[in-house]
Amino acid sequence: MEVGTERKRGRETPREAETPTRAAAPPAPPSFPKLTSTGFFSLPATSQGPGKKWEKPALTKNGKPDFQAIHVRQGDTVQVVTGSDKGKVGPVLKVLAKAGMVVVEGVNVRTKTVQPKSKDEPGKQLSSESPLHASNVMHYSKEKGVRSRVGHKTVDGKKVRVLKKTGEVLVDRPNTKKAAAAAAEPAAE
Repeated sequence: MEVGTERKRGRETPREAETPTRAAAPPAPPSFPKLTSTGFFSLPATSQGPGKKWEKPALTKNGKPDFQAIHVRQGDTVQVVTGSDKGKVGPVLKVLAKAGMVVVEGVNVRTKTVQPKSKDEPGKQLSSESPLHASNVMHYSKEKGVRSRVGHKTVDGKKVRVLKKTGEVLVDRPNTKKAAAAAAEPAAE
């Protein structure tokens, strides 16, 4: 047997103990969300919302949550593009801009069993629509029966939303405060 080798299970191998190994540099630490002055974590601008339950959405300088731009408004008719309710069509009941989600009538229905409060009262099963992410819905044209993306055009000096496939103009719900103020002005004259 030669010097510098040892016998291991019938084979000769070089001694590893004699050659010093250099330790590899530790990996760079991951970038964690930073704690803001209000005590909440702020996320990078690229994220769509809180991922972990301890992460909070990004805040404005006033300490309020940032709103996410959503292509859908309350009252729009939409079709679900993906998920278990794929293909269902319904109006948007509510837009949750802070979470980037929408509630659509008849879509993502969840049932909750409620215990009776007294012995005489029977239990109930309540069903309600749960929010789904706004990226999972697209505008839907009832006239043509197709889904489409939204574009913008100027019609009579006003910027309006238009379905790209059909050219159909989407009717905006009037702001209730402005509509009430406009209705009160002619009555005052």
